[in-house]
Amino acid sequence: MLVLQKVTFALYFQSLLPLHFVRVKSDLPKVHRQLALSLLLTELVFLIGVDRQAVPSPDGLCTTFAAALHYLLLVTFTWMLIEGVHIFIFLVVVFFSPKVYIVYYFLGWTIPVPIVALSLGLRFCDYGSPT
Repeated sequence: MLVLQKVTFALYFQSLLPLHFVRVKSDLPKVHRQLALSLLLTELVFLIGVDRQAVPSPDGLCTTFAAALHYLLLVTFTWMLIEGVHIFIFLVVVFFSPKVYIVYYFLGWTIPVPIVALSLGLRFCDYGSPT
């Protein structure tokens, strides 16, 4: 399992390097960076928390990892939606405001918060493993 983790992190970091160092005139890499970051964080939380399921813990560690995974997967889907909206705006709207990225960043990382909070509040006992 350790070898798989190292290979996964190496490939994720390798995919992030071109997004960080290569400068293009388009603004789409800003959205791609956030999507790649959310995927990296999701994979990181999953790989750290997958072994924690087997060990029963009274402190709710499994529930914490389950909620974090739920949040990060929703963040990933939100960034995919934002990327589609951005491409649509880029193709249809002539005048594009650069301040829209602040809205993108805010929406991309905060839209999933009420969804996860609501589902934690309604079904807290269903998060994590039953052990």
